[in-house]
Amino acid sequence: MVDQTEYMRSQVGGLDLKNIEQVTDREITCLLKTRTVGWEVRVSIRVEPDEPHNIAGIRLAPAGGPSEQTAPVTRMDEAEAMVALRAELEKRRASDQFSGAVLVAKNRDVCHLTVTYS
Repeated sequence: MVDQTEYMRSQVGGLDLKNIEQVTDREITCLLKTRTVGWEVRVSIRVEPDEPHNIAGIRLAPAGGPSEQTAPVTRMDEAEAMVALRAELEKRRASDQFSGAVLVAKNRDVCHLTVTYS
């Protein structure tokens, strides 16, 4: 479970609480937002009725369909794409989510070789 949690955190940059949607004696349901891409997810945690109220189940699911989760796609020219790529790589490098080199190719020809991020 710990390995899965660490893997998920590395992919989404962590989760921030957006709203507590429902609370009962045995269950809580919250709306969370991922830090890297801003997707909303719903998590429900259910506990056993008897002391010490161990966790009986955890459910994590997307909060909406793809149309609600993603912005419309806009086409960029090559220069705009490179600026956006560098900005995204720098953002991920700064938050320790990326370390490496990036090679961009078009029609099997190398267009750009960016510096190593570490």
